Amino acid sequence: MQVPIFGQEEDAADVFSLLLIDEIFEPESADIIAYDAAFGFHAEAQENTLAFWDVHGPEECVITIWFVFF
Repeated sequence: MQVPIFGQEEDAADVFSLLLIDEIFEPESADIIAYDAAFGFHAEAQENTLAFWDVHGPEECVITIWFVFF
C-alpha cells in the first residue's frame, strides 16, 4: 500500500488507523470507536508529562486530528 507519510511515523500510524476505522466499520460504529480512542488519548495526555524526546507527538495533537476527522 503506497501511503505518503508526512511528519512523524508514529503520528502517521495513528492517522492511518483512523482512516482504516472509517473504511472498515459502519459509520455509527466508526464514530463510537474514534471518539473512544480520542478520549483515551486525552486521558493519557492528562496523566503524562510532555516528553519532547518521545517518538510520538504530543497527545494533544493526536486528539485534535481524531476530532477533526470525525
